[in-house]
Formats: sequence, C-alpha cells, structure tokens
Amino acid sequence: MSLKSNQNRRAFLKMMGIGSIALLYTNPLKAFMTEKFDLDFAAQLQLIKNIRGFLRDILKMEIGEYFYTEWETKKGMLFYLYISEPNSIKSPSGMKDFLYFGSNETEAYQAADKYAKRGFHTLVYKTAGTSAALLNQTLLSYPLESITSIVLHEALHVHLRRLRRSIPIVIEEAACDVFANQIIPKFQNQTSLLNRSKLSKLIKVNERVYKTINKCLKWIESDNYPQNLVYAKCRKKLDKILIKGSDYQRDRFNYGINNAFLLRNSYYSKHYFLLCKLYKKIDNPIEYINFVASLPDTEETALSVIKSRLVS
Repeated sequence: MSLKSNQNRRAFLKMMGIGSIALLYTNPLKAFMTEKFDLDFAAQLQLIKNIRGFLRDILKMEIGEYFYTEWETKKGMLFYLYISEPNSIKSPSGMKDFLYFGSNETEAYQAADKYAKRGFHTLVYKTAGTSAALLNQTLLSYPLESITSIVLHEALHVHLRRLRRSIPIVIEEAACDVFANQIIPKFQNQTSLLNRSKLSKLIKVNERVYKTINKCLKWIESDNYPQNLVYAKCRKKLDKILIKGSDYQRDRFNYGINNAFLLRNSYYSKHYFLLCKLYKKIDNPIEYINFVASLPDTEETALSVIKSRLVS
C-alpha cells in the first residue's frame, strides 16, 4: 500500500469519523478492499452516515449498530421470487409472500422455472436494497437521492423488526415508502448533498407508477379486460413514466408484466395513498412511526384501525 494511499485513507477516516485505522489491518485483503470501496464511494458513505445520525438523533429510531456499515460479501444484486395464481393476483395457498435467494441468481431462476411449469406466474426480482441493510456497489452507484430513498425505506423495516413487530406486508411496504417520501424533505434540509428538484422528481415518478399499477390491479380484478391487454397497457404506461425516472426506478420496475409483477408491486402501491393521508393527518414523523408499529397483524384489521384514525 503506497504512502499516498495510506495518507488518503487517514484523511478519509478523519472526515467520516469511523475510528481507529488499526482495525483495518487484521486482514490485509479486506483492508485493501474496504479502502478501495470507501474511497470510491466517499460521498455516498458520508450521506448514509448522515442519514444514520438523523434517524437515531432526530427520529429516535431503533436501527442497530450496523445499519449500512458493513459490506456484502459478494458483489451484485440480491434475488427474490414472487409467485402468483394465474387467474388472480394472490400468492398460491400456503405459500409465503415471496422466496428469498440472497445472491444466488441460478437458484432463483430454477425455482421460478419450476413454478412456471406448474402454471403459476413468476417474477425473479433483483434489488440492491433489503432490510439486511448491507452496503453493496450497486446500491452506491445509484444517484444520491435514490440512495436516500432506499435507506430511509429500509430503516422503518429495521425499526419494526427490532421492536419485534409484524404487520401485513401490504401495509408495511406502503408505510415504509410513505415514510421515506415524507421524511426526505426534512432530511434534505440538513445536508447539502441532495438536489431538491431530483428528490421531488423521484417521489412524483414513484407515485405515478403506483397509480398506474393500482389501475391495472382494478382492471385485472374486474375481469372485464383480457389479461394480456392489461399487461401491454401497463408496460406502455410505465415505460413512458420511467423515461423521467432514475436508474434505480428503472431497475425496480423494468420487468415483464404478469400477475406476479402486479402482486409484488401491489405490496407497495395498494395502500400507499391511504397511508399518505394517514401521515398528513398525524403530521408528526415519530407519531407516524409509533402508529405503524402498533398496527395489528392482519390486513383487514390494520386497515380498520387506519381508517378510524383518519376520521378521529
């Protein structure tokens, strides 16, 4: 390791407030890789450090010691498999909301092929952001505004897990997205790293996508339109919206449309706008977090509680 590289590393550590440099030299290869990654992504890591402080100090959230401080052992994306009934948008009876394969892309596609041969609709979804809250190159290659959205979204997931709360996925995912979108402007006021217009565009694109998906869900559920026609109209509309989206948003929504795609995205879109109304009604991020954490574990009863709060 060159003297210049070592000096750069010390300067970077001082800026980031990470701690003793000596800890990096217990494993020379790991130290080298950590140095390379940290120097390549200095602005992104500083941003995430600022978000951690904001979540802990301002919002009093339980995110643990290692929230986005450790690197994935492998590069690349993480893989989920979503499976839906062919004639309705729901998981097959007795099946989980999704299957998780970590970084094993081959196993994810093999499982998808197995279920597709049985007549189910499948979606192998790849992502750089999960509630494991680990750093990876793909995540940090996104625009800073997208990184902020992802990290804030995952923070609420982590907070709920640490409180041992379990609420319906179709409520939790929407609640996390609403939380991220509503908190972003407040966090933006505390950093110079983010662009206000890009943040606004990020949120608007997401909401336009969700409105499109909700419309497609209604068309499929009404049984008045051929499924393939709905899929084609949905893809055409999403492509038009995503022209103005970020790389992250195109990665997130640029898949073939079928019932598994609609199922996966319904977790985020179906109750998103209801939870937006809830956030505006409560008008306090900490109270919103506590309210979401208190919700019951079934969709019907959780929705009843939310609607009661809206009219109170």
